[in-house]
Amino acid sequence: MGVRSSLYVDESLSMLSGKTATAVFDFYESVIEADILNLTGIQVSLIKANGLRLSLNVCCKADLSALASGDSIRCEKEDDEEYQRLVFEAKEGDRK
Repeated sequence: MGVRSSLYVDESLSMLSGKTATAVFDFYESVIEADILNLTGIQVSLIKANGLRLSLNVCCKADLSALASGDSIRCEKEDDEEYQRLVFEAKEGDRK
């Protein structure tokens, strides 16, 4: 498929609860599946910031803004129509 990718995981993160790990993976999977045929790049960052934050910088053709919901998921678009940033934040209480 030729997708450029990179991954960063904060070394201070401890083990995630099953509920949180499932939520993180499900969100990641929904982003990838939204436009898998046109995906050209993805940068994944998992950090500890007032809880857990998964940031996905994605290059694809689909408008991923429909994946944003409530306070826990945001979508930001750059001037370049194919570059989008999605941020998933798990609440502190979701981690054990």
